[in-house]
Amino acid sequence: MFKNSGAWLAYVVATFFYSGVWLGEILRWFQRRFGFKKQFARDVSGGTVGSVAAWSIFIIPIWDVYTLGIVTVLVAVVGTLSIPIAVQYMNHVVLPAEGGEKSFGHDGTERRFDFRRITIDEVLAIVLLVWCVHLSEMEWWGTMFWPLLASLVLFRVFDITKWPPQIIKRADAYFEDRGGFWEAFGVMLDDILAAVFAWIAIRIIDALISFIC
Repeated sequence: MFKNSGAWLAYVVATFFYSGVWLGEILRWFQRRFGFKKQFARDVSGGTVGSVAAWSIFIIPIWDVYTLGIVTVLVAVVGTLSIPIAVQYMNHVVLPAEGGEKSFGHDGTERRFDFRRITIDEVLAIVLLVWCVHLSEMEWWGTMFWPLLASLVLFRVFDITKWPPQIIKRADAYFEDRGGFWEAFGVMLDDILAAVFAWIAIRIIDALISFIC
């Protein structure tokens, strides 16, 4: 059922061309090399590779406002549809090939949708923030680079900390219990909300810079 090109393609999309897989390898190396606790490394670094990869692509000046808008919608739709298929493919094909026990969590259940290899949700948040910077034509000290860099950094802060928890964590938990498409939607919504709060912070910083300068 899962050994077909369509399921594999969904896995490629959901991991943003294996950037989430590279993340796992990087984390394992850091954990072995520096003795980081697994929980700490996962919480701090989860999704960072996908975020940086997307940011590096979409800050290239070949993108205009209209193209970024189209890409944002496409990533949202295709990403949400690909996640359920990708998770099933990962659990039944990819992880068993790496070692059967790895396809299940510590409680014996299959890994959930927000597994660390899935990074398309971070990609959506980054594209959305880059689009917002272009729409507002925001520049700090004569260049758009600084607000774009702030978008990446602040998004990672809000995504890692899940702050404010009353909003992000509750939204994530609400859709997580529904399964299927809705759980995939919740995975994407979690990062969209983090991007929204990052954008609010960026607008505040922009106002302060304008006031001071």
